[in-house]
Amino acid sequence: MTTTTTRDVARNSTHRVPLTVVIDGRAVDLAAAVDATVADLASVLKWDDAAPVWIDGRRGEATASLVTCGVVHGSDVSDRGPPATKSERAVVAVRCSAGPASGDVTLLSPGRYVLGRSRISSISVDDPHLEPYAALIDVDDAGLVHLTQLAGRSPATIAGAHVAARSALAPDEVLELGSSRFVATPLPVEPVPGPPTDRSDARAMPATSSDPWRRIVRRRPRIVPEWRPAAIAPPEPAPTRARTHDVGLGWITTLFALAGAVVIAAVMGSALFLVIGACAALGSVVVFVVRAVLTRRRRRDERRARDAALAAYEQEIEQQRSAFAAHLRSTVHPLDRLVEARDRNELWQRRSHHDDAFSVALGWGSLEWAPMLATDDAASALLDRMQTIDDVLVTTTLSPGRAVAVTGDGAGIVRSLVVQLAVTMGPADWSLVVVADDPSEWNWCRWLPHLHGGRRGAVVAADDQEAISALFDRLVADDDKLAMVLVVTDRPDLLAMRTGAMRRFLTSERPSALCVLAERSDDVPSLCTGIVHVRQRCRGRWTPDATTAPPHHLVHLAGMGRATAERVARRLAALVDPEVATAAGDVPPEVGLTALLLDRSQGRITSSAVTRWWADHDTPRSLSTVLGVGDGLVDVDLVADGPHALIGGTTGSGKSELLRTLVAGLAARYEPARLNFVLVDYKGGSTFDACAV
Repeated sequence: MTTTTTRDVARNSTHRVPLTVVIDGRAVDLAAAVDATVADLASVLKWDDAAPVWIDGRRGEATASLVTCGVVHGSDVSDRGPPATKSERAVVAVRCSAGPASGDVTLLSPGRYVLGRSRISSISVDDPHLEPYAALIDVDDAGLVHLTQLAGRSPATIAGAHVAARSALAPDEVLELGSSRFVATPLPVEPVPGPPTDRSDARAMPATSSDPWRRIVRRRPRIVPEWRPAAIAPPEPAPTRARTHDVGLGWITTLFALAGAVVIAAVMGSALFLVIGACAALGSVVVFVVRAVLTRRRRRDERRARDAALAAYEQEIEQQRSAFAAHLRSTVHPLDRLVEARDRNELWQRRSHHDDAFSVALGWGSLEWAPMLATDDAASALLDRMQTIDDVLVTTTLSPGRAVAVTGDGAGIVRSLVVQLAVTMGPADWSLVVVADDPSEWNWCRWLPHLHGGRRGAVVAADDQEAISALFDRLVADDDKLAMVLVVTDRPDLLAMRTGAMRRFLTSERPSALCVLAERSDDVPSLCTGIVHVRQRCRGRWTPDATTAPPHHLVHLAGMGRATAERVARRLAALVDPEVATAAGDVPPEVGLTALLLDRSQGRITSSAVTRWWADHDTPRSLSTVLGVGDGLVDVDLVADGPHALIGGTTGSGKSELLRTLVAGLAARYEPARLNFVLVDYKGGSTFDACAV
């Protein structure tokens, strides 16, 4: 983030608001009037008056104001126009979800593309283990994707199987090539989009009252995902029966009866007794055979019922495991999904009190899993082969008190963790401090609103001990004790001394977490309990708690390049978290409506000023006005926050004054053609007398 001297972009208004835009990859600081036009900006930048100006990929009319063109903090401004794009509708998104270039997303129209490391490849991936031209990707009109590997020391794999020739890549099927992991996702059928822009969604967000170049994020109510499966009841154990001697006893009884018949027949001299004895013996044999057949059949049925119960039990466990895997995939989003952040209402929904607060994904791997059982069961052999879930995101947490180290070539991994946290949780819940040998490697972080212009965090050089001490002392004294501070450093030696500024801060009462980037395992500080060992081809070993014995998890790590990290940070740069805590000492005891409407500058409200405000607030998506002062101006939007509002308070607290402020503020911003009032005073007082004039 390279800046230049601040330049004035003026018009009629004397009030200027700081604005930083990006021109040819350079951050340019401006002091822009709220009524400045595109032509004023082009004049300051000394561009040709006849040349068109492109703002975030959209052409801005010379006479249009910067506000109406959607200029925000971090906007990309150019006089050369966006790159040429195909007119066909994109039908497939190729996403990199693991490897050194995680988070890269390329939209493809029907056609043929080259995937490789080369910058001129259609799908260029910054992966050193990828060939310059590694594979051909063919996309047909229906969005079906076929892959042909062109080069590579190791064959590409699709769903774990080697690619022999031209192979189909099914939707969301995993392609591994080089050290990267890709998926091809079909896109919904939509009209042909206009020029691509990262800020089309930011245009619809309400601007802050004091800064037209920033947008307020209004969080939607979030249903916190929970995993509460029903306990699985194991099958009843097989009945145990005592071994009986009915078989031998039956034969003995039959033989004795037959022998008795022979003796009686011999004594009595009559063969009739032999016939009777033979019939009795035969009857005993028949009874015995019938009983044996019935017993065998009953035991067979019991065995079949037992096998069916075990199969159903195994199926229930498998269903619970599949449901848990689906729960993980729906609640823990891969990096390529997070960086898109197309719906700004989903940003920063995760809060510090949620169960998944500060959770980040390291990459893809296998997790140990145990089913929820009603009781202990002897059929544990079934569970032995169900104790892992494959191909899911392996996560960790950077919650207060947590210390994680990344060893080896792990700068991209740390960038990924910071970006995930920046997208999922807002500045109200955490801020960032980076202490680095080369601060320029982390300049992209300066775009993040979590640094809050250096007041809540900073990027400082590791050798500037005075700046480090001053920064941590200020954070300890900060009134906002609820927001966690994430400290990122590539100098583990700074944590060796207990009296060092960083070590003292981490052991203070201020909630904090630590992420250390170390070259070797021997450099890992003793504070770190979670360790990521980065190996070759972006694979690694994750140890959740180094103070205990394994398990270790083998993970296909998700790293992120600096260009992608800066792109995401710039998309967040204009956003404001309305729930950032405000120091009580910064709130003035009183403030007038005139000062609020003039953004706390001196002067009078004129008819020309009101006319200009009406012109600046002609969007139907907002109905906002300023109500007071906190950490900046505090406003309320009846469209986004309403449509109903209730002002409550005790007698004499100022309810009527605040209601008049609301009406007068709305009237000053919106012309009568857009907004009318119906004012009803049930008490018959004088609340709205001035409004009737």
